[in-house]
Amino acid sequence: MRTVILLAMGFLLGAAPVFAGSIYKCNTKEGVVFSQTPCAPDAIKLKSGKSKNPGRSTNGQEKPIAGTIDIRLFDKVGAGTAEEIVALVGHPAAKYFHNGDDHWLYPNAVKVDGDKRLCPELYLRDGRQYQISWIPEDIMRKSVSVAKGLSDWQEPGSIRKKTFTVGDTVIMGKSKSQVVGKLGQPDAKKVFNGREIWEYKEVQFAANNPQTLTIYLTFEGDIVASSAGN
Repeated sequence: MRTVILLAMGFLLGAAPVFAGSIYKCNTKEGVVFSQTPCAPDAIKLKSGKSKNPGRSTNGQEKPIAGTIDIRLFDKVGAGTAEEIVALVGHPAAKYFHNGDDHWLYPNAVKVDGDKRLCPELYLRDGRQYQISWIPEDIMRKSVSVAKGLSDWQEPGSIRKKTFTVGDTVIMGKSKSQVVGKLGQPDAKKVFNGREIWEYKEVQFAANNPQTLTIYLTFEGDIVASSAGN
């Protein structure tokens, strides 16, 4: 079967060329016809022009998405100071303080690992980075939203003496204001798996049992979703 390219000036044999406008493919008695106008009732409209992958530059390298941070820069962070980290990768989208550590969240730096997209959470202690955790991108974005709500909160300098017991902390479905009204402010707040967690440390089992636990209240938005002890 012949392949025919139909042009305004006549017929040429060969492969389909690249036109500025639309191209139509038709099956005719003469063979397969490519035309700039519909050449048969069942003509198939083809895309014209050579497409370029918008995610790559002309030299074949991946183009960074607008607003993103080059993931390779995080390999150079090492034990850098806060100032050095900011100079290298910029300020985090959100950060919070928990148990002596500053947590810096970067949702605009994405590392692809197989079918996973991961973003870095930096841990700083005494002003220096000492650990990076890689968080799934969807969880990271939730974590950023939660962490922004913790930015103005400061941990108390010492663990508060509790006037309640473990049984009093089973308060699923209560709001944050209701929790504070019953248990007071927590000893620590953190972000885990995209959720806000409050910690109440050294909570006594019962009035006649001096053993203590740390109680973790996990919130879904403003409401306590679960309570656990360790």
